[in-house]
Amino acid sequence: MDYYTKWAEAAALYTKSAIEVAQFLTTLFSQHGLPVLVMSDQGREFVNCLNHKLFETTGDNHLISTAYHPQTNGLIEKFNQTLQRSLLKMVGENQGDWFKYLDSVLFAYNTSKQASSKYSPFSLLYGRDARLPVDLLAKPKAQIGLWRHKVMIELSRIDY
Repeated sequence: MDYYTKWAEAAALYTKSAIEVAQFLTTLFSQHGLPVLVMSDQGREFVNCLNHKLFETTGDNHLISTAYHPQTNGLIEKFNQTLQRSLLKMVGENQGDWFKYLDSVLFAYNTSKQASSKYSPFSLLYGRDARLPVDLLAKPKAQIGLWRHKVMIELSRIDY
């Protein structure tokens, strides 16, 4: 979770092992760049030689929250509650396939306005609002067809 934009990332990990966590962090680093600071709890999946070496190699400061004091990582704890509630609403009776809904729930969270900033994490990260499927309902089909036509004309003008 980025503390400034409130952008959230999550992944369904098979075993929650140090290797899986390190691979996920490496993926995040390659997508978003290296963070200055990484905060985690004291779980073995975060506090281990592999991740210590990863943080040392990437120059990240790794802060570990105090045991039995989840308020230290309050934003993450609140997000985890929101994520869990949202996934429960999506899966219904069949809770074994929650991971199928993870990307959709994350997209919904990242495109929702946050009370603290009055902006969505998406708009703070990308500098624009997300184009949502509901936006297609608001545009007449003729307008969408005209837009496609204009895009095709512009693309044909590009000299490759």
